[in-house]
Amino acid sequence: MTDRARARVGLGFIRKLYGADRFVSRAPPVRRTEERRRLADPVLNAVQAWLDAESLVVLPKVLAATKIRAIPVFRFEGRDSAA
Repeated sequence: MTDRARARVGLGFIRKLYGADRFVSRAPPVRRTEERRRLADPVLNAVQAWLDAESLVVLPKVLAATKIRAIPVFRFEGRDSAA
């Protein structure tokens, strides 16, 4: 897989996560965390599996910088957590 193809796959995951977050933002505040988990967990699990597989072919140093430290934050707080 080329770097360009990897970037497209990564952007596809990000697009799905933003879509889930957009959908969740319409839910009542007390349900957002639960809904975010329900919608985002399968995508985040797929991201983690993809990163694990890619780490076998991409330089580990490059992937180490992108290994998802933000997954737990996204699951609970969504994209606005850094603001």
